[in-house]
Amino acid sequence: MASITKTFTALAIMRLIEQGKLSLDTELKTIAPEVPFTNTWENKHPVKLVHLLEHTTGFDDVHFNALFNNEGPISEYKAVLRYKKSMHCRWYPGERMAYCNTDYVILGYLIEKLSGQTYEAFLTDQVLRPLGMNHSYLNEIHSPLSAYAQGYSWEETGFTKIPSVVMYGKGPGALYSCAADMAKFIQFFLRNGQSASIPVFPASTIDQMEVPTSSVPAQNGMKTGYGLGITTGFLTAKFPFYGHGGLSIDFSSRNCLGRQIKANYLTISKLLIFLIYELN
Repeated sequence: MASITKTFTALAIMRLIEQGKLSLDTELKTIAPEVPFTNTWENKHPVKLVHLLEHTTGFDDVHFNALFNNEGPISEYKAVLRYKKSMHCRWYPGERMAYCNTDYVILGYLIEKLSGQTYEAFLTDQVLRPLGMNHSYLNEIHSPLSAYAQGYSWEETGFTKIPSVVMYGKGPGALYSCAADMAKFIQFFLRNGQSASIPVFPASTIDQMEVPTSSVPAQNGMKTGYGLGITTGFLTAKFPFYGHGGLSIDFSSRNCLGRQIKANYLTISKLLIFLIYELN
């Protein structure tokens, strides 16, 4: 699922907020002083949790020479340290949005630190299994290989297999899933936080995730853009769509749902679900 993982990471953070372990306004230097970031504007504009979720920290994105993990399994904190050169604010936090995988590497570490569980265990317990996503995992080693789709690229006269790779840190893009499980994920949003008839998250949490609040444009009334692990798209269509895309070297993925349709999900004629997987 690549970066679709970010929506799941955001949900895990929202669960920690529900548990009273932090808030959207919690400052990064307070909750994790061991994270080695620099921010010239820290006194007046500190890096907060909401900035990490909405890509408004001002951090640089992952540098390509530190993107893919060739070491094997490492801790989430060590993954954070691999991105140390990216963790400097290029402008004051909240000024603007700039997509940044580094933000979600830090969030993956915070989930482990505050929950006392591994990222995989907390996400599985709090999000995947309550949603009935029983065929979704956070694997670094593809085993058995027969359970995973193979990516290909076109090389002039034929297709060539592309080896699958993983990023440092699980928060930005470690999820592997299937169409059936992702359909349950879309239905969970259409039902305003319910899985079947069971409430998993409050409807207010789902609504909050869809609207950005931390950037200057958002504070001046803009309602579209990157929220808490969810972004808007297809803005030229009749209705905006909410969701997330993902891109790795072997696959791209996308999930999205219509905002107005969401309120009428029981009307089948008005229900549109897009779940698109494309080979690069």
